[in-house]
Amino acid sequence: MENNYLINVFVGGKSVNSFFAEDLDCLMTMKAVYGNCDISVCDVVSCKRLTREQVAYEIQASYRRWKKSMAEPPKEEPEVPQKRKKKDRPIKIWERPLLCVETGKKYKSIRDCSDAIGIPYMTIANCVRRGNATRGLHFEEIKKEDVQEIGSK
Repeated sequence: MENNYLINVFVGGKSVNSFFAEDLDCLMTMKAVYGNCDISVCDVVSCKRLTREQVAYEIQASYRRWKKSMAEPPKEEPEVPQKRKKKDRPIKIWERPLLCVETGKKYKSIRDCSDAIGIPYMTIANCVRRGNATRGLHFEEIKKEDVQEIGSK
C-alpha cells in the first residue's frame, strides 16, 4: 500500500483535515499552517496510533531532513535546447516558389500567386501537393535556385 499513515488534524477539538501520507514530512507543515493544533497519526499498515512522543520525534526528524536539504547545493538545471535559427527551418508551403504550368508565369510564393490570380492560397497549396488543377490552372514547385531569377525580373 502506498499510503502508510492516516493523519487527522484537530483545532479546538474539531477535525479540520484528514489525509493519507507516505511519510510524516508533512507534519511540520501542518503545525505551521494550523498553528496550535493536535495531530493524530495512525499507521495504516499496523493499524496503530502513534504516540505524542513518536509524532514529536517525526516532526523533529522532518525538520532535520529539511535543514540538510537546504544546506546542499542546488542541482544543476538541465540544458534547455536552443531554438533553431530562421535559416534552419524548412520553407513553409505558402512561402515556396511556384510555376503556373498553363501560363508559364513564376511566382515568389503561393501567397503572391494567390494575390495575383485571386485563388485562395490554401487551394493553390493543395493543388501543388496533389498535382490537380484549380480553375483550369496547374501549379508546380520550382527549385530554390530559380527564386533569385524571379526576384531579378
